Amino acid sequence: MHSQEKNLDSVYLKKASYYTNRNTDSLLHYSLLIQQSKDTCIQSDGKLREAHAYYKKGDFQTSRELISSLIDEINESSDRCLKKVKIEALNKLFWIYKNSNEFSKAFDITLEHKKAIESLNNNSPYSQRALLKNKSNMAILKMDLGFFQEARKLYLEMLPEINQIIPSLEAHDLYRGLIFKASVLNLTGTTYIRSAENKDSKSLDSALAYYKRAYKTTTLFYPPHKNSKPLYELRTAEVYLKKEAYDKTLGLIRKNERISKEMNTEQTINFLKSITFYHLKQQDSSIYYCHQFLNFDRATPSTEKNKITVLNILADQYKNLKKIDSAFKYSELAMSNLNNLSKTRTEANNSYYLYDFEKVKSLNEEILNKETSKRNLIIFILSAFVLSAILLVVKFYRRGKELSKIQESGSKKQAVANKKPYSIDKALEEKVLKALEELESSTEYLDSEFSIQVLAKQLDTNTSYLSSIINKKKKKTFKQYIGELRINYLISKLKSDEKFRSYTIQAMAGEIGYNNASAFTRAFKKQTGKTPSEFLRELESH
Repeated sequence: MHSQEKNLDSVYLKKASYYTNRNTDSLLHYSLLIQQSKDTCIQSDGKLREAHAYYKKGDFQTSRELISSLIDEINESSDRCLKKVKIEALNKLFWIYKNSNEFSKAFDITLEHKKAIESLNNNSPYSQRALLKNKSNMAILKMDLGFFQEARKLYLEMLPEINQIIPSLEAHDLYRGLIFKASVLNLTGTTYIRSAENKDSKSLDSALAYYKRAYKTTTLFYPPHKNSKPLYELRTAEVYLKKEAYDKTLGLIRKNERISKEMNTEQTINFLKSITFYHLKQQDSSIYYCHQFLNFDRATPSTEKNKITVLNILADQYKNLKKIDSAFKYSELAMSNLNNLSKTRTEANNSYYLYDFEKVKSLNEEILNKETSKRNLIIFILSAFVLSAILLVVKFYRRGKELSKIQESGSKKQAVANKKPYSIDKALEEKVLKALEELESSTEYLDSEFSIQVLAKQLDTNTSYLSSIINKKKKKTFKQYIGELRINYLISKLKSDEKFRSYTIQAMAGEIGYNNASAFTRAFKKQTGKTPSEFLRELESH
């Protein structure tokens, strides 16, 4: 009977380990079954796994309560197995506080974690790995507080120690050892990207070098980790973003977005796209991915800095669209989050202010002034409107007949004006037709900002003449003309360049200047008789 129970414990532990990074609900299910064990240490392990499941769900409060209760149960137990569970529980508690931006508590937990490891009083591989993990946590905390050089120093000290331990590891521990090494290399790269002062900084090249070393380490994993390369490419995309190489950034994002759900990188991609499209001046796409980030349906331990960045982008975009109400709303949210972030960081280190968010404050002040001016203007306009309305009522009867005559006369004049044909100079017509030929052989029309006003300004003419020439020579409106050029360009690319076939509908739309995926789909179907998806399926079948 005892042997059967041990076998069940072993099965449940293996199942829980398998589902740890695959399926949170399954992890929760098996963690509860593990807690039915007769072995006290295995029960405690099950409680820790349950807490981890809630952590993965983003429910930090429940996770923290479970871990705190578990630590109280274990307390000063001398049992070696329970001491290890306590060490792992403290490590998980560190991550909860860290990802909740409670940096003072995270720091205290790091010290308690180190003390618990030292209580084992030995030099076993487990203790060595646990102390390295503790040092890594301290480095992560320093990096979050902006002490990038200090964090990097700790990571660089750790790497020789890790290399020394790895050859002595047994097969079942080697995998975890290599994962830890890859993690430290990636974090070292992150200290470089965070400390880079400009797009030409040598720190960015160092970041790329350490990300590459981390990826090479992952090629030693057994079994291999199928997501190693995509994760490496997304880290590389972040470096390219900092280098302002936006096309390269977008290329790496699009290459990996199809598998983002299984990699749990959807939020990373939403964040990177919101910034990339913002810099590429693709307004609708940037706003779309900002909202995707904010409305993400699954909680993840994302940093408040990312949220502030997204809110600030939305504030700036709505300001440019002259939607001051929306700009004001997101600017206030950005400032609120910034103030909360500053408060938690001040608690951890009163003398240090993490990020230079003067731009956020400046934009907020500008929008606030516009919002105040707008409100004052509305009050003024309403007052003027009421006064005007009273005057109009008084004068309405006397002026009624006169206004009717003026309107009737104006309508007749307008009708005559509409019938009058444009007299366009022959030289101007030839100039426009030549410009249209050059336009067709370029890709200028793919810019979402390209319009008849832009082209008219380039040709030093007015939009009425330009529209008339296109109607006469191309037998279509300017909008139809540009739409056909864009769709024909995309069709050519879909046929000749396979990477275009992996793009989302939104991405295809953005590539050819459409800010709205629905408008793009309608235009595509109107021209080809098929939706983009139908066209792709037909293309793939040939």
